[in-house]
Amino acid sequence: TGRYKFSRLSTSISAGGIIGDGQEKTILAPTNVGSEDLMTFTGGGTGGPAGSVIFRDFQIVGVFSSGTPSKTGGAAIAINPGTGLQNNYSLFDNVTVYGIPIGFDLVRTEMAVIRACKLLACPEAGVQLANYYNIDGGDTVITECTFSNPFTYGVGVKQKHSGGLRLTNNKILGGSIGYLLAYEAVAGDAGPASTGILLICNNSIENQASTGISFT
Repeated sequence: TGRYKFSRLSTSISAGGIIGDGQEKTILAPTNVGSEDLMTFTGGGTGGPAGSVIFRDFQIVGVFSSGTPSKTGGAAIAINPGTGLQNNYSLFDNVTVYGIPIGFDLVRTEMAVIRACKLLACPEAGVQLANYYNIDGGDTVITECTFSNPFTYGVGVKQKHSGGLRLTNNKILGGSIGYLLAYEAVAGDAGPASTGILLICNNSIENQASTGISFT
């Protein structure tokens, strides 16, 4: 329990994670307003649970200026083990991100679970998915989460290149687009942008400035 002020983690982390005492009790307060990711986790392998990490029961609160997030880019938590590797089975549970451009950025990640998290006032994306390693790997699950964006820009869930997604039982409110599938022109480790299974069900998606669900 406590409020922890820091700039950003300048060294990547290969294993472990962060476990707090609760969303309202353990508060991480980054001062960084640049475009860098606040935390990068690089653990991974070519199979199995290599590098899986756990994030649970804490809150990350960014810097605001006149009601707008001051940070110009980057994610609160990014997972990217690098070309030729993949992170598997990581868990985000009961975590709040408030005022960071991207909440969770899952790169070369499959079979992650994001559950009961709050992605609030994230002006770029609450969750971004881009599994360049395996375009048809195990599905990532996003469930029972709240995405609330008071701005007319930004996306709740943005999928650029991924190994499948199950988006279920979430509340996605505001922003420009609720869910966006926008393939990147750049090929991944194993070929052009693509995705495996996509399941969107039992969500409440409303009050977007542009579109609830968009495929481009």
